[in-house]
Amino acid sequence: MYNDFLLIRKMKQGDDNAFDLFVHKYYQEILSYCYHHCFDQTYAEDLTQETFIRFFTKLSDYHYKGKTLNYLYTIAGNLCKDYLKRTKETLLEENEFEEENQTEQILNRV
Repeated sequence: MYNDFLLIRKMKQGDDNAFDLFVHKYYQEILSYCYHHCFDQTYAEDLTQETFIRFFTKLSDYHYKGKTLNYLYTIAGNLCKDYLKRTKETLLEENEFEEENQTEQILNRV
C-alpha cells in the first residue's frame, strides 16, 4: 500500500484511485472518532464524509509533514465540536419553547 506522501502526491495529480485508497485507509478511524464524540451513527457518517471533503478541498494547500492522520483528526474534531454546539443550542431552544408552552397552559387554566 502507498504511504501518505505518495498518495497525496498522486491525489494532487488527479489520480482517482489514490483518492479511493486514501479514504479506504483512514475512513474507519475517522468514523470511529466521530461516533465516539457524537454517539449517532448517521451523524458520525456525515461528519466523516465532511472531514474528507474538507481535506480534499484544501489538498492543493496541504504540505505533507508526516502527520496526515492528525490533520484529519483535527478537521473531524472541529466538525464534531460544531455539531455538538448546534445540538446543544437546539436542545436549549426546545427547552425554552416547552417552558413557554407550559407557562401558557398554566395561565390559560387560571
